[in-house]
Amino acid sequence: MLTLYIIAVHLAGLVLAVGGVIRGGDRTQVLVYAIILEYALRLATVFAITRALAIGDGSRLARLAPIFCRLPAAATESQPIRYEGSQQRAGPGAYAFTVGFLAFLAFVLGNVNADHQLELDLAQFEADLRWASALAVVYWGQALLSRTTVIDPGARWDVNVGYNTREITLLAMAVLIAGMVVVVRQANDLPASGWAVLGPLFGLRFVYDLWAALPRETATPRNHVSSFHRRESRPPARSS
Repeated sequence: MLTLYIIAVHLAGLVLAVGGVIRGGDRTQVLVYAIILEYALRLATVFAITRALAIGDGSRLARLAPIFCRLPAAATESQPIRYEGSQQRAGPGAYAFTVGFLAFLAFVLGNVNADHQLELDLAQFEADLRWASALAVVYWGQALLSRTTVIDPGARWDVNVGYNTREITLLAMAVLIAGMVVVVRQANDLPASGWAVLGPLFGLRFVYDLWAALPRETATPRNHVSSFHRRESRPPARSS
Protein backbone atom coordinates (compact mmCIF):
# COMPACT_ATOMS: atom_id res chain seq x y z
CA MET A 1 0.00 0.00 0.00
CA LEU A 2 2.85 2.40 0.82
CA THR A 3 4.47 1.82 -2.55
CA LEU A 4 1.19 2.44 -4.38
CA TYR A 5 0.68 5.63 -2.37
CA ILE A 6 4.16 6.92 -3.26
CA ILE A 7 3.66 6.12 -6.95
CA ALA A 8 0.27 7.87 -6.92
CA VAL A 9 1.78 10.98 -5.28
CA HIS A 10 4.53 11.18 -7.89
CA LEU A 11 2.17 10.60 -10.81
CA ALA A 12 -0.06 13.39 -9.50
CA GLY A 13 2.98 15.65 -9.14
CA LEU A 14 4.09 14.83 -12.69
CA VAL A 15 0.65 15.64 -14.11
CA LEU A 16 0.52 18.96 -12.27
CA ALA A 17 4.07 19.87 -13.30
CA VAL A 18 3.51 19.01 -16.97
CA GLY A 19 0.24 20.91 -16.93
CA GLY A 20 1.98 23.94 -15.42
CA VAL A 21 4.70 23.94 -18.08
CA ILE A 22 2.09 23.65 -20.84
CA ARG A 23 0.12 26.55 -19.35
CA GLY A 24 3.38 28.47 -19.09
CA GLY A 25 4.00 28.15 -22.83
CA ASP A 26 6.08 24.96 -23.11
CA ARG A 27 9.13 26.86 -21.91
CA THR A 28 12.15 24.98 -20.62
CA GLN A 29 13.03 27.98 -18.44
CA VAL A 30 9.94 27.37 -16.31
CA LEU A 31 11.06 23.87 -15.33
CA VAL A 32 14.68 24.93 -14.83
CA TYR A 33 13.71 27.80 -12.53
CA ALA A 34 11.31 25.49 -10.67
CA ILE A 35 14.08 23.00 -9.92
CA ILE A 36 16.23 25.74 -8.42
CA LEU A 37 13.38 27.19 -6.36
CA GLU A 38 12.49 23.73 -5.02
CA TYR A 39 16.17 23.32 -4.07
CA ALA A 40 15.91 26.49 -1.98
CA LEU A 41 12.63 25.34 -0.39
CA ARG A 42 14.18 22.03 0.60
CA LEU A 43 17.16 23.72 2.23
CA ALA A 44 14.82 26.02 4.15
CA THR A 45 12.73 23.03 5.23
CA VAL A 46 15.77 21.15 6.56
CA PHE A 47 16.94 24.23 8.45
CA ALA A 48 13.53 24.99 9.97
CA ILE A 49 12.84 21.41 11.08
CA THR A 50 16.34 20.89 12.48
CA ARG A 51 16.05 24.11 14.48
CA ALA A 52 12.60 23.19 15.79
CA LEU A 53 13.82 19.75 16.90
CA ALA A 54 16.92 21.23 18.53
CA ILE A 55 14.86 23.69 20.58
CA GLY A 56 12.64 20.84 21.74
CA ASP A 57 9.73 23.04 22.77
CA GLY A 58 7.09 20.79 21.23
CA SER A 59 6.29 23.28 18.48
CA ARG A 60 3.87 22.39 15.72
CA LEU A 61 6.71 22.09 13.21
CA ALA A 62 8.53 19.60 15.44
CA ARG A 63 5.35 17.54 15.81
CA LEU A 64 4.83 17.53 12.04
CA ALA A 65 8.41 16.43 11.31
CA PRO A 66 7.82 12.66 11.52
CA ILE A 67 4.84 12.98 9.17
CA PHE A 68 6.73 14.70 6.35
CA CYS A 69 10.34 13.57 6.89
CA ARG A 70 12.09 10.24 7.33
CA LEU A 71 15.11 9.09 9.31
CA PRO A 72 18.40 8.30 7.56
CA ALA A 73 18.95 4.65 6.72
CA ALA A 74 21.58 2.81 8.72
CA ALA A 75 24.09 2.80 5.85
CA THR A 76 23.45 6.39 4.78
CA GLU A 77 26.31 8.85 5.25
CA SER A 78 25.90 12.60 5.38
CA GLN A 79 27.76 14.31 2.53
CA PRO A 80 27.60 18.07 3.14
CA ILE A 81 29.44 20.62 1.04
CA ARG A 82 32.98 21.10 2.38
CA TYR A 83 35.56 23.81 1.85
CA GLU A 84 38.32 22.51 -0.40
CA GLY A 85 41.29 23.49 1.73
CA SER A 86 40.20 22.84 5.32
CA GLN A 87 37.56 20.20 4.53
CA GLN A 88 35.31 21.87 7.09
CA ARG A 89 31.57 21.66 6.58
CA ALA A 90 30.19 24.67 4.73
CA GLY A 91 27.79 26.98 6.48
CA PRO A 92 24.46 28.38 5.27
CA GLY A 93 26.27 31.05 3.24
CA ALA A 94 27.83 28.43 0.97
CA TYR A 95 24.47 26.87 0.22
CA ALA A 96 22.95 30.32 -0.41
CA PHE A 97 25.81 31.02 -2.82
CA THR A 98 25.19 27.70 -4.59
CA VAL A 99 21.51 28.53 -5.07
CA GLY A 100 22.37 32.02 -6.30
CA PHE A 101 25.03 30.72 -8.69
CA LEU A 102 22.67 28.13 -10.18
CA ALA A 103 19.97 30.77 -10.53
CA PHE A 104 22.43 33.06 -12.33
CA LEU A 105 23.49 30.28 -14.73
CA ALA A 106 19.88 29.34 -15.42
CA PHE A 107 19.00 32.97 -16.11
CA VAL A 108 21.91 33.47 -18.51
CA LEU A 109 21.50 30.16 -20.34
CA GLY A 110 17.73 30.62 -20.56
CA ASN A 111 17.87 34.12 -22.02
CA VAL A 112 20.84 34.01 -24.37
CA ASN A 113 20.01 34.34 -28.07
CA ALA A 114 21.63 32.75 -31.12
CA ASP A 115 24.21 35.57 -31.20
CA HIS A 116 25.28 34.64 -27.64
CA GLN A 117 23.84 37.85 -26.22
CA LEU A 118 21.36 38.30 -23.38
CA GLU A 119 17.89 39.08 -24.66
CA LEU A 120 15.45 39.62 -21.80
CA ASP A 121 11.71 40.04 -22.19
CA LEU A 122 10.78 41.31 -18.72
CA ALA A 123 7.09 40.39 -19.01
CA GLN A 124 7.96 36.86 -20.16
CA PHE A 125 10.56 36.51 -17.41
CA GLU A 126 7.99 37.46 -14.76
CA ALA A 127 5.52 34.96 -16.21
CA ASP A 128 8.21 32.26 -16.17
CA LEU A 129 8.93 32.97 -12.51
CA ARG A 130 5.24 32.79 -11.57
CA TRP A 131 4.80 29.39 -13.20
CA ALA A 132 8.16 28.19 -11.87
CA SER A 133 7.13 29.17 -8.33
CA ALA A 134 3.92 27.16 -8.71
CA LEU A 135 5.86 24.12 -9.98
CA ALA A 136 8.39 24.44 -7.15
CA VAL A 137 5.56 24.29 -4.62
CA VAL A 138 4.21 21.19 -6.40
CA TYR A 139 7.59 19.43 -6.19
CA TRP A 140 8.11 20.57 -2.61
CA GLY A 141 4.67 19.26 -1.62
CA GLN A 142 5.43 16.00 -3.40
CA ALA A 143 8.64 15.63 -1.38
CA LEU A 144 6.77 16.25 1.86
CA LEU A 145 3.94 13.82 1.08
CA SER A 146 6.33 11.06 0.00
CA ARG A 147 8.77 11.82 2.85
CA THR A 148 11.91 12.06 0.71
CA THR A 149 13.49 14.69 2.96
CA VAL A 150 15.89 12.96 5.37
CA ILE A 151 16.24 14.38 8.89
CA ASP A 152 18.18 12.98 11.86
CA PRO A 153 16.58 14.64 14.90
CA GLY A 154 19.83 14.52 16.86
CA ALA A 155 22.05 16.02 14.13
CA ARG A 156 23.08 19.56 13.24
CA TRP A 157 21.71 21.46 10.25
CA ASP A 158 24.79 20.90 8.08
CA VAL A 159 24.68 17.15 8.74
CA ASN A 160 20.99 16.94 7.80
CA VAL A 161 21.59 18.96 4.65
CA GLY A 162 24.32 16.45 3.81
CA TYR A 163 21.76 13.63 3.87
CA ASN A 164 19.88 15.42 1.07
CA THR A 165 22.88 16.55 -1.00
CA ARG A 166 22.91 13.72 -3.53
CA GLU A 167 19.51 14.38 -5.00
CA ILE A 168 20.07 18.14 -4.85
CA THR A 169 23.34 17.69 -6.77
CA LEU A 170 21.56 15.61 -9.40
CA LEU A 171 18.90 18.27 -9.82
CA ALA A 172 21.58 20.93 -10.16
CA MET A 173 23.26 18.85 -12.88
CA ALA A 174 19.90 18.55 -14.66
CA VAL A 175 19.58 22.34 -14.59
CA LEU A 176 22.99 22.80 -16.20
CA ILE A 177 22.38 20.08 -18.79
CA ALA A 178 19.04 21.62 -19.74
CA GLY A 179 20.66 25.03 -20.07
CA MET A 180 23.43 23.70 -22.31
CA VAL A 181 20.90 21.93 -24.52
CA VAL A 182 19.04 25.23 -24.89
CA VAL A 183 22.24 26.91 -26.08
CA VAL A 184 23.00 24.09 -28.56
CA ARG A 185 19.48 24.21 -30.00
CA GLN A 186 19.70 27.97 -30.41
CA ALA A 187 23.06 27.68 -32.14
CA ASN A 188 21.44 25.34 -34.68
CA ASP A 189 18.44 27.66 -35.24
CA LEU A 190 16.06 25.34 -33.41
CA PRO A 191 13.48 26.51 -30.87
CA ALA A 192 15.17 27.23 -27.55
CA SER A 193 12.36 25.62 -25.61
CA GLY A 194 10.66 22.41 -26.58
CA TRP A 195 9.76 18.96 -25.46
CA ALA A 196 13.02 17.62 -26.82
CA VAL A 197 14.47 19.17 -23.65
CA LEU A 198 11.43 19.10 -21.38
CA GLY A 199 10.60 15.43 -21.96
CA PRO A 200 13.94 13.96 -20.82
CA LEU A 201 14.16 16.47 -17.96
CA PHE A 202 10.69 15.55 -16.70
CA GLY A 203 11.56 11.86 -17.05
CA LEU A 204 14.82 12.23 -15.15
CA ARG A 205 13.14 14.16 -12.34
CA PHE A 206 10.25 11.69 -12.06
CA VAL A 207 12.40 8.55 -12.03
CA TYR A 208 14.90 9.90 -9.53
CA ASP A 209 12.27 11.33 -7.18
CA LEU A 210 10.40 8.03 -7.26
CA TRP A 211 13.57 6.04 -6.62
CA ALA A 212 14.45 8.28 -3.66
CA ALA A 213 10.97 7.95 -2.16
CA LEU A 214 10.46 4.18 -2.38
CA PRO A 215 11.19 2.41 0.93
CA ARG A 216 14.33 0.29 1.11
CA GLU A 217 16.08 -0.54 4.38
CA THR A 218 15.06 0.28 7.93
CA ALA A 219 15.94 3.82 8.99
CA THR A 220 17.44 4.63 12.37
CA PRO A 221 18.63 7.88 13.92
CA ARG A 222 22.35 8.26 14.52
CA ASN A 223 21.95 8.54 18.30
CA HIS A 224 19.72 5.43 18.29
CA VAL A 225 16.98 7.39 20.10
CA SER A 226 14.55 9.12 17.82
CA SER A 227 12.95 12.28 19.14
CA PHE A 228 10.32 11.62 16.48
CA HIS A 229 9.08 8.68 18.53
CA ARG A 230 10.63 9.15 21.98
CA ARG A 231 8.31 8.39 24.86
CA GLU A 232 8.82 8.91 28.56
CA SER A 233 10.03 5.66 30.10
CA ARG A 234 8.15 4.31 33.04
CA PRO A 235 9.23 1.68 35.58
CA PRO A 236 7.42 -1.64 35.41
CA ALA A 237 4.48 -2.04 37.75
CA ARG A 238 5.19 -4.04 40.83
CA SER A 239 3.10 -7.08 41.49
CA SER A 240 1.40 -7.16 44.90
